[in-house]
Amino acid sequence: MLKFRCILTSKPDEIDHDGEMKDSQVFWFHQDEGKKSSFTLNSSDASSPLKIDKPCHLLIDCSQTGTPWIFGGLEIQTNSRNVEVYAVPEGKDGAEYWQTHRGSREDDDSLLGGNDADPCENELYNAVILSPSSKPESIVKLHVKLLSLRPARCTVGFVRSMKLKGRLPDIQTIMSNVENVTIASPTVSASSQDTATIPVHMPPKRTLLAPPPQLAPLRESTGDIFSALSALTMMIKNIHGSMETALETTSGGIQKMAYSQNSKIVGLEGNVGKLQEGVKSLTVEVMALREENLRLREELQLERISLQLERREMTNDADKIQKLIADKFVCDKDVISKLLDEQRQLIIKEIRGGEVE
Repeated sequence: MLKFRCILTSKPDEIDHDGEMKDSQVFWFHQDEGKKSSFTLNSSDASSPLKIDKPCHLLIDCSQTGTPWIFGGLEIQTNSRNVEVYAVPEGKDGAEYWQTHRGSREDDDSLLGGNDADPCENELYNAVILSPSSKPESIVKLHVKLLSLRPARCTVGFVRSMKLKGRLPDIQTIMSNVENVTIASPTVSASSQDTATIPVHMPPKRTLLAPPPQLAPLRESTGDIFSALSALTMMIKNIHGSMETALETTSGGIQKMAYSQNSKIVGLEGNVGKLQEGVKSLTVEVMALREENLRLREELQLERISLQLERREMTNDADKIQKLIADKFVCDKDVISKLLDEQRQLIIKEIRGGEVE
């Protein structure tokens, strides 16, 4: 019976003395009822929670170690926002990088852990992993690395559920059918008088347990169709998740841009308002300066007029003074002349009087 196992480990490259990985846990997928190539692993159904300390590695391989198998897709729900996918192709020893997936956040609160659960169980992301078109589908091991654990600064990786699509290659199915072919060699016993059993060997008869040859291609094609439909479904889910992530990223960027533009517009409006207030205040100051200038000009004009009047008055006063001085000088000159004449006459009289005597 085909079975798949999942190994959770923090040290995928370290092997202990028993040939097992160190610090690892092994869990087995359960085959979905009525589906040959669909397998599920839920944390609620496991013997212990699917948790591993950082760094978190998930290694998925077939129960028959080293047997190649067809990878049809993996849908995983973890607290990892990004997952890196590696694979060991058939016929090769080392793992090859496939791709990095960004999960879409789980919005259904009923699938989260709740208030009493660990924080790593309350922020989950869904990722759908498909094999790249350029890579072979037949692999030996799938290696998934959990990155960007949530919530922030979380150091524990948690896997809530995994849905795996996988089957053995067609040639393996044919070989298993051939191994189930048995060759029956019946014996016929006859009874004689002495009750002795005589074996009689009959020609060998082949019994085919595999389906008739004409039905095998139909069953194989039906299995391929189911695998293709499963891969198509997972691809659609992956595209839907990628579109949702892209829309969320785009809408978030648009919202941030709109918020930034609104902030800039509000800032510009505030600056415009400040500029308008500044212009108003400057206009008031200019008007006040103009009025002050007119008042000073009027005062200066009045001062000039008053100075001119004072100068005129001073000029008139100077003329009056000069005239008075001139009039007084003439008057004084006449008085002095009279006094001199009088003195002269007196002197003459005295002289004449002395001569008479």
